[in-house]
Amino acid sequence: MLGRSVELRCQSDAIPPPTLSWRKDGRPLFRKPGLTVSEDGSVLKIDSAQVQDSGRYTCEATNIAGKTEKNYNLNVWGTSPGLNGVSRDNTSLIVTQCLGLPPLYSHPTIPLSVHFTLCSERTRRPLQNLDPYKSAGLDNLDPLFLKLSAAIVATPITILFNLSFVSSEIPKDWKVAIVIPLFKGGDTLDPNCCRPISILPCLSKVFESQVNRQITDHFESHRTFSAMQSGFQAGHGCTSATLNVLNDIITAIDKRQYFSPSIRGSEDVSPMTVIEGSLITLVCESSGIPPPSLTWRKNGKKDLLELNQVLTCLSGGRSLRLMHAAVEDAGRYSCIVSNTAGEERKNFDLDILVPPSIVDEGTVQDAKVKEKHNVTLTCEVAGNPVPEITWLKDGQSLGTDRRHQVLSHGRYLQISGAQVDDTGRYSCLAHNRAGDRSRHFNLNVLVSPTIVGSGPEGSAEEVTVTLSSPTSLVCEVQSYPPALITWLKDGTPLESSHNVRVLPGGRTLQILNAKEEDAGRYTCVATNEAGDSLKNYEVKVYIPPQINKNDVPGEGLAPKEVKIKVNNTLTLECEAQAIPTPSLQWYKDGQVSTLP
Repeated sequence: MLGRSVELRCQSDAIPPPTLSWRKDGRPLFRKPGLTVSEDGSVLKIDSAQVQDSGRYTCEATNIAGKTEKNYNLNVWGTSPGLNGVSRDNTSLIVTQCLGLPPLYSHPTIPLSVHFTLCSERTRRPLQNLDPYKSAGLDNLDPLFLKLSAAIVATPITILFNLSFVSSEIPKDWKVAIVIPLFKGGDTLDPNCCRPISILPCLSKVFESQVNRQITDHFESHRTFSAMQSGFQAGHGCTSATLNVLNDIITAIDKRQYFSPSIRGSEDVSPMTVIEGSLITLVCESSGIPPPSLTWRKNGKKDLLELNQVLTCLSGGRSLRLMHAAVEDAGRYSCIVSNTAGEERKNFDLDILVPPSIVDEGTVQDAKVKEKHNVTLTCEVAGNPVPEITWLKDGQSLGTDRRHQVLSHGRYLQISGAQVDDTGRYSCLAHNRAGDRSRHFNLNVLVSPTIVGSGPEGSAEEVTVTLSSPTSLVCEVQSYPPALITWLKDGTPLESSHNVRVLPGGRTLQILNAKEEDAGRYTCVATNEAGDSLKNYEVKVYIPPQINKNDVPGEGLAPKEVKIKVNNTLTLECEAQAIPTPSLQWYKDGQVSTLP
């Protein structure tokens, strides 16, 4: 409520403790009389809230880990203390400043905003307080009549008062006083024995008291000065200053003196910035006699209120408020005030700050690249102003070198000839004055399979096993991600059996009881996303020699007896089967034969 104190609190449990700062409507907020910020910045206090204190207050907490914000939309409601019962759209406003020395208003040409609106309740009271024993003025309205009928006539009289402001014309009967002599004693014909007194019309007194009361209330409610304020020369106190203002206003209305409008700060274009979605208020403090009309335009187009219902005019139009600023609200806003004496305008260049946005923000992209290949990570960013983009790897700033290059103002990170140690979490950070955003990438460098001991293409590792013995073929694979291992035999996918099996994981093939048919070419094939590799194994099953014993006595039997005539030829046959082909040795009487 108007005139009450308000506290805005901003507390953070961050580690390390953050630095707290305040902004109002996007602009830095500094201490001033009536507004204090605690030493640590956690409490902002306004001692006596005024309409101009309304706005969007932002507390920003910043430490080495980042920053965050908390927003308050402060609305100060209620009318000035001297305007009970007046709607906000008709609130009276006097733009003034207590200058101290010399006298505040010494000439009626000082510009004033005199948009007064008096209310019937405030008119009724002075009517009821009229002295019924006083004489009537030239308007012949008896004080007793006005006192007794105050409840009835207050409203039409108030309308008449307000009409005087609108038309800049005071009824002539209010301006003429009846002058009568007041005798001090002595000869009534002697002018020296009397002094003239003037009797003003009652309504003239009520009218001036109303204006005086409203001026005084405005000064005090806006903390401009009060009647008890010191520091003025004799005759120049605040009461005197208020009466001077009153006299200037009444005189100006009476003489229909017009002063062209003026706007505080109209010499310069006011740049304004606000974060998208925030509240922004454009204030146009104007003055002039008669009261100027005020309109707002954007980029030279017609009245803003006809174009955009999101806009709200406050305080009779002197403030233009955008509740939720959007990008399309950016542009040049013009406050135009005019009256019969002329026209003045003030321009505001409004820029809407848009926090960074990143395509697919909030998702983590899994990126893959084959070893020694190139990869590009893309960070599509938008915002106003154009965000600055930086890249991190595993939380640390990423330096650029021949293999790591940042292109197109940070939109692309290109990695040439990817290596295994390029695997990691990459982060794209976008920052501008409106905020920060980030996006993350998990990059995996794929390594094609390599089989330990594999030779040139087509070569094979020789493996031998004795018939009925076990053996194992081991396929050691190095790759990322882990490769899928399959086995072939003589070019055909191997089917496991009770005698030949592949252990879980595929790296080991076991032959439990080697048979002659198990011999052949076995191939280990390792495959992943990056490629494939193979290794051949030439398995040979060795068979111990076996001599064909047909016509040969069995073991334990006597040797076969062979007879031949002297000088005849004898052939003894020894047919043996084995893998590999066996070597044969003959013995005679247990001794190695030396026959040629």
